[in-house]
Amino acid sequence: MTRRGWGAGVLLVTALALVGSACGDHSSNSASTGAKSAAVGGAAAPAGAAASPLDVGDPAQRKQVRTGDLTLATRSSADVTGVADQAVAIAVGAGGQADGDRRTGGADATAVLVLRVPPEALDATVDQLAGLAEVTSRSVQTDDVTAQYTDLEGRIAALQTSTARLRGFLASATDANQIASIESELTKRESDLESMQGQLRVLSAKADLATLTVTVRTHQSVANASAPAPAKALSTGWDTFSLVMAWALAIVLATAPFLALLVVALLIRRWWKGRRPSRPSRPESGGSALPPPPPTRPGSPAPPPAPAETDPEPVGVG
Repeated sequence: MTRRGWGAGVLLVTALALVGSACGDHSSNSASTGAKSAAVGGAAAPAGAAASPLDVGDPAQRKQVRTGDLTLATRSSADVTGVADQAVAIAVGAGGQADGDRRTGGADATAVLVLRVPPEALDATVDQLAGLAEVTSRSVQTDDVTAQYTDLEGRIAALQTSTARLRGFLASATDANQIASIESELTKRESDLESMQGQLRVLSAKADLATLTVTVRTHQSVANASAPAPAKALSTGWDTFSLVMAWALAIVLATAPFLALLVVALLIRRWWKGRRPSRPSRPESGGSALPPPPPTRPGSPAPPPAPAETDPEPVGVG
């Protein structure tokens, strides 16, 4: 290896070591700062530590995601559209917007709205919407995402520092292998940076505006959804019967090849027995081989009985 190759290798190892050290130091400092801020309730970070952009000890700077669900029931299908329009107007008046609006007509008209309002105005908006129609369900939830938000900020800052250093090393690199290695590592770091920045934007959007899902339907629709109808029960029974028949058919189809082989074996056995000649039956041992007596006609005298067989008398000796 030439002296130029040794120098390029040493430069590459030094660059990667410095980048890794910068990432580890930044992450360690961010975690230390967040832990100390949470412990002392917002006290200033020690000298030399990397201060987090978000003070987790300050309640005003904590990131919270607020969501809510509200279901309203109207008297008729004609009122569903009017209540939905009023709900959108209330959200816009509170400084929010409508991100989703799905409506269906007919006898069971329904409107599903996805409203975005400022988090501090969520409770007041829900109260206003509750006055439009009868409330059948209502819920509000708050999730604290401060730790997740701070972690993403720290990782993004560390990746920005490491990518800046890699660009500097790439500008001064002269060896082809060194340039290729630095470019590969830089591409990976930039991809991770873009992904984390996207996650931070989504999290910020959720925290900036609360999400409220409003469902407007008729009383009849609510009753149909809560109580089982005969048609629904019949449909459930039919689905169960179809499932049982499907399993039975599957079992039959799974065993069909074995049944076919069994039938073929029985047919071959029957054919083989048909080809073998039948053997005459032999009389039982000790029985008489004489033919049976002829049948007698009505009115004719019965034949005399056959004489009984007697054993011959033994002949005396001498």
